[in-house]
Amino acid sequence: TDQVHVYIRKGEEEKWGKYLISKNCLKAQKSQANLFLIPTEQEAFFKDAAKVKGFSVAPMPILLSDLLSFGGLAEEQANFLMEEWLNSRL
Repeated sequence: TDQVHVYIRKGEEEKWGKYLISKNCLKAQKSQANLFLIPTEQEAFFKDAAKVKGFSVAPMPILLSDLLSFGGLAEEQANFLMEEWLNSRL
């Protein structure tokens, strides 16, 4: 997929917006955007995140749930990740 959804702490939207603008990211209409900031108050998204190649990734159950709810290619990716995740635990 060409879209990235990023969880940020609620209240940090302006800080992240300024940071991204400073890195030459451009604001876009939703239909043209490829980076989405998702504010959340759920600390589990951050404290239980896994480090993957230097990035913090939401806990697997949350990631899978979000991908499945998004549908399409995201749902296919969720099924792939779920199979890998379950196989690694057996």
